[in-house]
Amino acid sequence: MSRTAVVLAGGAGERMQSRLPKVLHPIAGRSLIAHVLVQLEALAIDRIVVVVAADGGEVAKHVTNLGIET
Repeated sequence: MSRTAVVLAGGAGERMQSRLPKVLHPIAGRSLIAHVLVQLEALAIDRIVVVVAADGGEVAKHVTNLGIET
């Protein structure tokens, strides 16, 4: 049986008063989404799907650079 993780990464970060999407904010040397994806990879998830907002090109590019399919 294969396992798929779906990560919802469409938050704009408006409440954080930032133009940077919330999942791209750096925390302890990595973006928030990188922390999540590293943990999912450690769980040996077969497929990781990241769902971004319609205007989420910056997030999609970042995730792609991390080597995760969006």
